[in-house]
Amino acid sequence: DLDTIWLCIGAILVFFMQTGFAMLEVGTVNKKNTSNILLKNVLDASVGSIVWFFTGYGIAIGDASDSNGFIGGSHFFLNLSDFKGDGYSYGL
Repeated sequence: DLDTIWLCIGAILVFFMQTGFAMLEVGTVNKKNTSNILLKNVLDASVGSIVWFFTGYGIAIGDASDSNGFIGGSHFFLNLSDFKGDGYSYGL
């Protein structure tokens, strides 16, 4: 499906941007602070992924029938039943 491919390409580009920002920051600090900057960038990507998993997916993909179609109002704090039926079978 073209939508899924586009979503994956967008995610790959975001993670490449993370590495670019890491290299930019490493180039601007002293050598002794390099590991701190890299750890901060890894934690930034990790925490961002977890927050997206719990809240962002529901806002972006959730059912928007009760919120005037602007943001989603369901599928927060995902569980396995969110990926079965109703067109969400691609997660398994």
